[in-house]
Amino acid sequence: MSSTPQLTIEDIKKRSGRENLSEIRQLDLSGLGLTCIPNELLQQLPNLAELNLSKNKLSDVNSEKAFPKLKVLSAASNQLSNVDGLTAFPNLISLDVTSNPTLEVSDKYKLVSICPLLKTLDGKDISLMRDAVNRLDSTMTQKIADIWSEKFNTKYNQLDEDKRTELENEFIEKLKSEVTCGPAMLKNYREYKLTVLGKLYFKKIKGEEKISEEPPNKKQKTSQVNGQAEVANDARDKPKKSKTAEGKVTKKKRRTQGREIKAENSSPAYCQFAVSHLLQTHSLNNDPTDRKTQVWGCEFEPDPEREGHTTTTCATCGGDSVCFVDCSTGRVMKKYKQPGETFYCVAWTTVYLDYDSEKKRKGNLIAAGGLQNDIKIIEPNQLVCFEEIQGHKGVLECLVFHPHHPTWLLSAADDNTIMVWEIGLPKAAEYQGKSQLLLTLKSRSIVRLFSIPPHGKVVIGGCDDGCYVWNLFDSETDKGDKKDKTKTYFGKLDFPGKKTIPLDSIVCLSNNMIATKRVEEGCIHIWHSESEMMKNDFRVAHKLPWRLTEVPFLKFSFVPACSVMLAGDDVGSVWLYDVASNVLATKSEDVKQTQVLACPNETTKVFNQVSASSNLDYIVAVADTNVVCIWKRLRIEDGSSHL
Repeated sequence: MSSTPQLTIEDIKKRSGRENLSEIRQLDLSGLGLTCIPNELLQQLPNLAELNLSKNKLSDVNSEKAFPKLKVLSAASNQLSNVDGLTAFPNLISLDVTSNPTLEVSDKYKLVSICPLLKTLDGKDISLMRDAVNRLDSTMTQKIADIWSEKFNTKYNQLDEDKRTELENEFIEKLKSEVTCGPAMLKNYREYKLTVLGKLYFKKIKGEEKISEEPPNKKQKTSQVNGQAEVANDARDKPKKSKTAEGKVTKKKRRTQGREIKAENSSPAYCQFAVSHLLQTHSLNNDPTDRKTQVWGCEFEPDPEREGHTTTTCATCGGDSVCFVDCSTGRVMKKYKQPGETFYCVAWTTVYLDYDSEKKRKGNLIAAGGLQNDIKIIEPNQLVCFEEIQGHKGVLECLVFHPHHPTWLLSAADDNTIMVWEIGLPKAAEYQGKSQLLLTLKSRSIVRLFSIPPHGKVVIGGCDDGCYVWNLFDSETDKGDKKDKTKTYFGKLDFPGKKTIPLDSIVCLSNNMIATKRVEEGCIHIWHSESEMMKNDFRVAHKLPWRLTEVPFLKFSFVPACSVMLAGDDVGSVWLYDVASNVLATKSEDVKQTQVLACPNETTKVFNQVSASSNLDYIVAVADTNVVCIWKRLRIEDGSSHL
C-alpha cells in the first residue's frame, strides 16, 4: 500500500535520528499529509513501540500485517471513518484518536473491545469504560443464548448438516433486530459486537470452537447438585480419607504461605478456613460449561428473630437471576429469574409481613437491581416480585436499607443520584406494594457504592470523582426532611495524592470510622471523624495493605458482630482484617491483614464482592467466571476432616 507523499527508509532514519532500523523505538510521522500508513517501511522496524501519525489525512489505519511491539499510537487530527484497522495493533496501551470528526462514541467502545491491553484513550483512563463494555458484552452474551434457545435451537436440529451453515446469517440478523440493550448511541457497537459474539456462539454450537476460559489441560469437573453445577478440583473428586496426616497437609496448603495464623487470638479473623463449595449458580440455561456469566453481588440473609445475626443463606446476583444459597450444604434453595435483566446488586431487610396486625410476624424481603434501571422488591419464600420501583434513569449500582427504618431503601445508579424510598408492603387483598420517593441526593458523578453509619444520619458515597457525605435528616428536628426533596453533599474526604481517583468500595465501620478503597491504589484507608461524620472532619487514621491492581469495583464488606473486614482481589484471594476498636486504637498507622484465603479454582480470578455470616462461620466470594466460592470456618469439632 503506497502513501502520499512517498516516504523512504532514509526519511525514516532521518526523522528518528537512528541509522540502525532495529534501534528505532519512537517515530514521529505527524503532519506529512499521509493518506495511508507506510506499512512496508514500518514492517522493517522490528522494535517500534511508539508511533505518531497525527495531523495527516488518514481515513483508516489498515495494515495487512500486525505490529505486536507497538504500545503507543497517536492518530489524532486525521479523517478516520472507522477503527477496524486497529486490530493490527493488539498490544496498544495508549491510543489517541481525538479530532477525527466522524468517529462516534460507538467507535470508542469498539476500540476498548479490540485493544484488550489499552489503558488510556485520548489521554484519559478507560477503566470505567472497560467496565461498561464488559457489562454490556455480558448482557449481550446472555441474550444471544436466550434467542438461540427460543427461536433457533429446534430449527437447527431439524436441518441437514450441510444446510445448517445457512442459518448463521439469519441468526445474526435476528440478533441485530431484537437485542436492544445499552443506550441508542451505542447501536453501531452493539451490532458489531452481536456479530462477533453471534458467530462465536454459532461456532460453539457447531462444535468447531470450544468457548472456555479454562486451559484445555485444566478443565474443571462438574457435577449437578440441585440444579446448579458444583466445580470440583481433582483432589476433591478422589475418595475422602479418614482423619490422617494427609488431611492436615491439605489444610496447610490452604493457609496463607509464610504466615503463622494466630489461632489463639479471640477474633475469628485469625481462625482457619477451608473451601467447602465451589458453585456455578448463575449458568445460562443450566449450561455446565458457562464461564462467561459474571456474578456481581452477594449478601447474607438477616435472621428475622435475632437482630444483628444472619442465617446461613446467602443471596448472590448475576446474569438474569438472584440465587439463594444455603452455605451449610452448598445447595441453591431457590432462584429468582428476570429474563433480559442483569442484576448487579441486592439488599436484605426484615419487616412485619403479616396482614393481620394482631398476628404480626417478622419476615425478610430482598431488593435487587441492575441493567433495567428499576428495583425489584422480592418476597424470597414465594419468589414473588410484588413491586418494581421506577425512578432512576441509569443502571443500578448499589442498594442499602436504612439501619433504623427497615422500609427505607436507598438506591444509587449511574444517573448521579442516590434515591431514598419508602417501600410499600404487600396488602392482603392484592400482593403488591406502592413505594414513595422520600428524598434524592445529588452527586457530581456516578455513585458506585455507599454506606450508612450505625446512627443512620448521613450517607457516605464512593463516586467516580471522590468520596462525599450527605445529610439524611434535618439537624434541628432529627426527622426526615420532608420540605426539601433534594439535597447536595455537605462534605468531601480529602485523599492524599491525586484527588479525583474513582472510589470502588466504601463501608462504615462505626459512627466515627469508615474504610475506603480507590481504583489502582494498593491500600485501604481507614478514616476517623470526631463529630461522628456530622461534620467534614475526616482524617486518615490507618492504612491497610491490599493488592495493587488495575481492576476496578472490587467491593469489600464488614461484619460488625466480629469487627472483621473482608476484601476480594483479582487473583482469586480474599483478604481478612481485624478492625476491632482496640486494634484501631493503636498508635501505629498501619494495620496488617490477618490472613489471605486462596480459591483453589485456577480459572477464578476476579472476586467482585465478598460477604460473610455474622459469626464468620461462612465466607462467600463471587467471581467474574460464574463461580461462587464458599469457605467454612474450621472449628475444633471439625478436627482434620476434609470439608
